[in-house]
Amino acid sequence: MALQYITDSKGIVTGVYIPINEWNSIKDKTTINTNKDIFIPDWQKETVFKRKKKYDANPTRALNLASLLEKQHHQIKKTTINPEAKKDIEAIINSLLKKGNNFDELFMEELVKALESIEEDPKKASNNAYKQIKTALLSTLPYMVHFYMDEKTEKIVIFAVCKYVYEHSHVV
Repeated sequence: MALQYITDSKGIVTGVYIPINEWNSIKDKTTINTNKDIFIPDWQKETVFKRKKKYDANPTRALNLASLLEKQHHQIKKTTINPEAKKDIEAIINSLLKKGNNFDELFMEELVKALESIEEDPKKASNNAYKQIKTALLSTLPYMVHFYMDEKTEKIVIFAVCKYVYEHSHVV
């Protein structure tokens, strides 16, 4: 591994530079992002609970992901999406399009990877749960998928995709 050390003006090492291919290799082998320090505001939880209540009343509301992911190559088969969560994703994409730099494409790539990971192993993909709702983070962009595993149908239902913030309660 060809590491480069970053130093301050006094020569003290303050960081390490890792080539991107090596970083990606490390990232693929480990769980870098955990939900441990993620703060989920009550209003966000309430929104998800309302969406789940609508789903429970009428599970046929859940949409197939095919139209949303038509440009993406993916292996997603048993995940459906709540109509409001689809609107979340569309709003995020529109917001990222305004920023430029292909963040919208990066978002979709990361979303697909997160959804594939959730399908592969919902428990492993989620480190944070609240009242049957599990969450999974995108790998680099600050977005979180809120989902539920419907045990009756064995489908995964996405209820929301939204920004998250780290809780820094230990910082004075």
